[in-house]
Amino acid sequence: MIDHGRKVYYSESTRSAFTVGFDLEIIVLAPNSGIRSVALETEDGVNFSGDITDKFTPSKPIVYVAPSK
Repeated sequence: MIDHGRKVYYSESTRSAFTVGFDLEIIVLAPNSGIRSVALETEDGVNFSGDITDKFTPSKPIVYVAPSK
């Protein structure tokens, strides 16, 4: 869900009942600003909830495997 007026994006993991949101006014979406990601559930079982804007970290792009010919 997106709150267009406040520019906040809300989501939830299919593995958790917690709702998270992040502020598009704070996250820089300019060209060459880099790729960032956040895991909604960590390896040690921590589930984030609420505002996760500050949880995004720099990451590498996803590499897709092309189907074999």
